[in-house]
Amino acid sequence: MEEVLSCPVCNSVNFEIHLKCHDHALTNELFTLKQCTQCSLVITSPRPVENDLSRYYNFSNYISHTGKTDSPFTSWLYKSARSIMLQRKYSIIRKVCSNGRILDVGCGTGEFLNTMQNRGWEVVGVEPSSAARTKAETLLKKQLFSAVDVLPEDSYDVITLWHVLEHIAEINEVIAKVRGLLKPKGLLFIAVPNYQAYDAQKYGNTWAGYDVPRHLWHFTKNSMIRFLENNQFKPLHIIPMKLDAYYVSLLSEKFLNPDKPVTNYLRALYSGALSNFKARKTSNYSSLIFLAQVKPE
Repeated sequence: MEEVLSCPVCNSVNFEIHLKCHDHALTNELFTLKQCTQCSLVITSPRPVENDLSRYYNFSNYISHTGKTDSPFTSWLYKSARSIMLQRKYSIIRKVCSNGRILDVGCGTGEFLNTMQNRGWEVVGVEPSSAARTKAETLLKKQLFSAVDVLPEDSYDVITLWHVLEHIAEINEVIAKVRGLLKPKGLLFIAVPNYQAYDAQKYGNTWAGYDVPRHLWHFTKNSMIRFLENNQFKPLHIIPMKLDAYYVSLLSEKFLNPDKPVTNYLRALYSGALSNFKARKTSNYSSLIFLAQVKPE
């Protein structure tokens, strides 16, 4: 394990304990989340060293790599919601950029890139997991990459990181590389969980959005905006991901009550709806998409 000694957003070394969470998905190990007192970023610390992190992804129900869950109905629900979100993501991007070359960092099994490719975009994907990358390559019928380092600079109209940034240890280094890959007027889309959402407050240390230790960073609106600005991006818009409130609530209910599947679905439906309702006033939805552009020099 390694301790994170300074905040990657504001460089502060002052933290306070936020929560202690178990790895509900795999090992049941206990992890500490500490909050930066300056910018509100929450950090999983201590965390597994980078070479050890991969074992926390090594389970058959890690859905972004396998497309499977331990329940056929939950799997169907996830895939149905994913289908809606794929169309939603395309529509969001289409409003600001009609076509071009798109890079998806952390593309998983490739469904988003497949959606974009089918609509005429030139697609490129980066996925560290060899198993997920192989599935994506089969779907897209093209070679993908394991890291951003090998890609050409000033080459992409749009770069997306859908629920990826929270998994990356060296976030400032990676976002600097991403910035260099964008064309001068290129657009960046980053989606992350928001621990200030109502469902996060309700479920506390069983909130599935924490997903320790796979999630290393836990953002708020303010900490993400600051992170982007510090890395020479101009934030343009924040877009809610309303379906996430229902799915994250369902996973959280399953952690709390693994033997009550029917009740869990009903409670999750209520919690997700209430979270989205409360977010109408606060804009603190369960997950948020940040649209940004490189600041002109």
